[in-house]
Amino acid sequence: MHRDMRCNAFCTMRWMVLFFSFGSLWAGDPPSVRIELTREEFRPVAQDWKISGMGLTEDGHVIVPGKQALLQLLNSLDVPYSFIEEISGHEIEDLSHAEDTQIPSSYFDPDSFETWVTDLVNSHSAIARLIQIGSSVQSRPIWAVKISANCDVEEFEPELRVISNIHGDEKASLMVCTDVMEWILTQYGSNSVATDLVDGTEMWFVPMVNPDGNAYDANPGNPGLEGRRTNMHGVDLNRNFDGPQGNDPFSGGAYPFSEPETQAIKALSDSYDNVFLLGLSLHSGAACFNSVWNSSTTAELPDLANFFSSRTGGSPCGNSSGHCAVPAPDSLAEAYFNGCTYSGFWYVCGADWYITFGDTNDWSYYFESTLDTTIEITQTKTPPAHLIPDYTQRHRNGVLNYLYSAFQGIHGLVTDQIDGTPLEAEITVTEFPKPVRTGTTLGDYHRYCVPGRYAIRVEAEGYHDRNIGGVAVLKEQRTRVDVQMIPDTYSFVDIASCWPNEGPFDSNENGRVDVLDLIKFQ
Repeated sequence: MHRDMRCNAFCTMRWMVLFFSFGSLWAGDPPSVRIELTREEFRPVAQDWKISGMGLTEDGHVIVPGKQALLQLLNSLDVPYSFIEEISGHEIEDLSHAEDTQIPSSYFDPDSFETWVTDLVNSHSAIARLIQIGSSVQSRPIWAVKISANCDVEEFEPELRVISNIHGDEKASLMVCTDVMEWILTQYGSNSVATDLVDGTEMWFVPMVNPDGNAYDANPGNPGLEGRRTNMHGVDLNRNFDGPQGNDPFSGGAYPFSEPETQAIKALSDSYDNVFLLGLSLHSGAACFNSVWNSSTTAELPDLANFFSSRTGGSPCGNSSGHCAVPAPDSLAEAYFNGCTYSGFWYVCGADWYITFGDTNDWSYYFESTLDTTIEITQTKTPPAHLIPDYTQRHRNGVLNYLYSAFQGIHGLVTDQIDGTPLEAEITVTEFPKPVRTGTTLGDYHRYCVPGRYAIRVEAEGYHDRNIGGVAVLKEQRTRVDVQMIPDTYSFVDIASCWPNEGPFDSNENGRVDVLDLIKFQ
């Protein structure tokens, strides 16, 4: 963007900023900055220059981190802004709770969480494993809890992921994550939802992605402050993932996955052979269901109908000036809607709220085809402790409903038709043209779909493509479609050329003549 092409609105206000070494001024996160343009005026600038928002003020102005490089860019573009002074992260989201400045003692810190989760898993060792998947900048362990009926066996079942507290000051997210995890483990065998999830899925919970941020105290003489948003490198971890346009260049680190905490989340897919069907990334500081995309308002969203019937047709959204999305019938968004009782909760495609780059949702969907959603739990990031039982209960069924949606859609095994070997393949539902891949161990695939009738296409290197139509998906049911792939070394011309005079015979004794019978003549 050339200087003479900028919107005239940018030139109506100019702010003089004295640049100091932010590291010497602020030991924790840099100050927050309010963009003095409307959200609509700022959106094309954010899109063109990859500027991620942190949230919105109550009157709809975008909040960005006060990083020196970003402030220099804003100055060069004549974008007016002001510092938000003496306001903590959660108060940016909801100024009506300015008195809530201390973390109640019942919130987990890294030490109390480790003790609690170790005891919880040990008490349910038949269906749970505690696994250290990485370490933070300050060498604190990052713990994952794997829950399944047969934790040590790779099974034909969908894999689900829930993470929280990636922003260290958003501790309400941590409490909802731990509440759901504890409920599933303690209710297994007595509650049908908990039992179905444990018996029929493989769930991974990472409640404290950013333990250093959780533990951070900006004033050691006054313990109990909220922690810090970023990790101890000053990187916003939810801007450090990869995505359609990479990570955030200002607050998201030098390059995607530069940080040990985000590397740990990536390892869940890369190192543990997980192909996650669904994911939830829990945050706090607002109250909404935030789906992909977060980095673009115009990019095609193949799975829109699996979330929303209308992207902007709902009533006005919370503290944004736009309109909410409308949950589609029998969709992931409606599943959460049917379970969540938190007052004022709303639904949105992320970039329609504010634009971010390098977040968990966009990485998960773009690279992994995981239907990953951000849930903003509470208007304040760390509400008073006496509210923990209330807000965790209000979100519990929403989270459970979302996870239980894994039992709706299409699933199956993809194998070699000759010898039954599991195959690495891509499966595309033509109505939702974002392919999912099979697991490498079993060749199993799992694809969420709203009810309907679909066609699927299966592709595997070295094999003929398969197209299968008329696949019906019913509400809260899975349709199994196993696919046997024919090696592309066999052509039908080759088969015809060696057809014996007596014709085919039932070589596999299945009562019909099929392709396998013909291949036996090769």
